[in-house]
Amino acid sequence: MRWFLFLVAGLWTIAGILLLVVAGKAKEISRKLVKNLKAISFIPLITGILLTFSARSSRLYWFVIVIGLLALAKGFFFIFAPKKKAKPFIDWWLKASLGIYRLWGLVALALGIFFFCRVA
Repeated sequence: MRWFLFLVAGLWTIAGILLLVVAGKAKEISRKLVKNLKAISFIPLITGILLTFSARSSRLYWFVIVIGLLALAKGFFFIFAPKKKAKPFIDWWLKASLGIYRLWGLVALALGIFFFCRVA
């Protein structure tokens, strides 16, 4: 499942670049995606499952396991948490400044490059 690690690295790199370059557009897309939060929450859930299974083919096994478990936790939280508990997290993200979006873009870019170089 090494191909999945490369896919995740590529997606993180692309997402990081887009968040850095077009943060305003990313904010608009976030607003549209959050309208159907329960459905979109299956993406980190499935990603977490695939990351934990593909961890054996990586060079940094435990790092991939931790990232996979964090993705699983995020997916489960947004699927099963009451709306009252999840809403503050969503509101924070939607009200965040463009600088915060760019900072997360930098983090995503760094994770993507790290995955390409060290993990996959």
